[in-house]
Amino acid sequence: IRKTLDVGGATDDEVGEQLADTALLALSRMAMQTDIAEARSAAAELTVTTLMIVGALASLLVVGSVAATIVCYRSVMVPLRRLHSGVRRVAGGEFSERLPEEHNREFADLASDFNRMAGGLDVLYRDLEDKVQQKSRELVKSERLASVGFLAAGVAHEINNPLGIMSGYAELAERWVNDPRPENLAEVRSALEIIRTEAFRCKAITERLLSLARMGD
Repeated sequence: IRKTLDVGGATDDEVGEQLADTALLALSRMAMQTDIAEARSAAAELTVTTLMIVGALASLLVVGSVAATIVCYRSVMVPLRRLHSGVRRVAGGEFSERLPEEHNREFADLASDFNRMAGGLDVLYRDLEDKVQQKSRELVKSERLASVGFLAAGVAHEINNPLGIMSGYAELAERWVNDPRPENLAEVRSALEIIRTEAFRCKAITERLLSLARMGD
């Protein structure tokens, strides 16, 4: 012990004190090493706990993001798709299309405005359709009147010609009858034959008109 501690000529009491001090130092060192080990263990446990908390928070964040995405999709994209589909149907002429006024307030107001616009277009389209039908009937009536006028002009022209011939030969026949000469008798007969022919011509024209006016298959 004396050689190890290198105490030279120290007494036993001094050696005992030095041994006690050495033992205390050793105990202090062991205590420090124990404290360091405990501190390292506590730090490791704290690190694991921190990582677990961070992982749980990250998982909650991911789940919350997915839930928020689903809610946003249902509350925004679904009404937008319905609005888009309704606009396309209205653009295609289906003015009776109406959107459900649900979801949040903004989309409900937008759906209400769309339904009001579609209703106005429906009323306007029906009114315009009625006016078009009325104008079409008036146009058909005008065309029929014009056709009747054209037909009347043609008939008048077709009948006036034989009537003019008949009146001219009737005047000649009357003049020949008032002048009783033999040669005039042949002229009167010829005039009466022409009058007869033109009268049958007028009859044929009226018969064609009657067949035109008669309802067929």
